[in-house]
Amino acid sequence: MNHIIKMLKTKTILSFIAAYFLLAGNLQAQGLHQTAKTKFLTVNGIKYAYRTYGQKSGLPLVLLPHFVGTMDDWDPSLTNELAKTHLVVIFDNKGVGGSGGETPSSITQMSEDAVAFIKALGYQKVDLLGFSMGGFIGQQIAIDHPGLLRRLILSGTAPRGGDIADNTPVIENKEKKTAEQMREFLFFTGTDNGIKESKAFWKRIQERKVDRDPDTKVPAILAQNKAIQDYTAEKDASFNAIKKITIPVLIVNGAHDRMDPPSNSLVMVTHMPNAKMIIYPDAGHGSLFQYSQDFAKQVNSFLK
Repeated sequence: MNHIIKMLKTKTILSFIAAYFLLAGNLQAQGLHQTAKTKFLTVNGIKYAYRTYGQKSGLPLVLLPHFVGTMDDWDPSLTNELAKTHLVVIFDNKGVGGSGGETPSSITQMSEDAVAFIKALGYQKVDLLGFSMGGFIGQQIAIDHPGLLRRLILSGTAPRGGDIADNTPVIENKEKKTAEQMREFLFFTGTDNGIKESKAFWKRIQERKVDRDPDTKVPAILAQNKAIQDYTAEKDASFNAIKKITIPVLIVNGAHDRMDPPSNSLVMVTHMPNAKMIIYPDAGHGSLFQYSQDFAKQVNSFLK
């Protein structure tokens, strides 16, 4: 009898230990974006800053940021949710945040830099999520390096020659808006719900307290703006470029995106042979952050 009691006690202790470590692992997963260590990788003489977190197996999910975006502009509510089922890779474009080098002034060069970085990490195949300007880069990669991508997610973006807002007022900022006010105006709607979601988003992207990226400098901002303007000025009336993207594509947008209107999403889903589209209500350019949990659910379903 004593032997049986000892066995039961041992099993109880082991179960408690297993539960403890499972809980600790879940808690750690919730804070991966906020605590992931910044690493560096030199590619073609350029030092890139990047962070990886989440699952250790399966295809990596590489995230490409928006205009002037750094690693700390991603919403941890989204990235931590994605990290539960994927290895998430975020990095700073050349000349932005913690990455060195001179920022390219063309989307094509940015895409080549991204490909070189991904391959230098040792990845031969990845899934890709491109937001806004990152979506331009993602499309170019899908066109020029189709073998590198398995699936592509595009949020708040446009095809080459698409109809997007002029970034000049944002750069000049004559109204002297703060960074938080600028995000609210660009990423969210002016409804009560949009304002509430904007404030929640801003609070979340401030959660990482140490090892944060430096703000994007003026030369990089101007170079990226030129790349965007050239990209949208190059019209492709027959949409021959995006017709070449034959891999599965998930296109997401906010119904009230003032930066990259949802009309662009309709063009892409019409001319990409294997695409589907989601439009979120009462949402602007940052719909993937406003609806982070549902967006992550849709991404996970799409990537299965």
